[in-house]
Amino acid sequence: YTENSVTVHFLEGNHVSIIENKDCANIINRVLVENERQDGKTADNVVTSIVENAREVAV
Repeated sequence: YTENSVTVHFLEGNHVSIIENKDCANIINRVLVENERQDGKTADNVVTSIVENAREVAV
């Protein structure tokens, strides 16, 4: 049961590789920003930064 609609996003990857997917980070950031706007807060792209930093270290 939910009071609001549910949005489903289809992304390539498995449970491990999905965290390296930049689209996944962008979706999470978008949701966080939308939620924080409702609370009157502002946000940085924290999740995208984490993914980009992880890729830089892995290379």
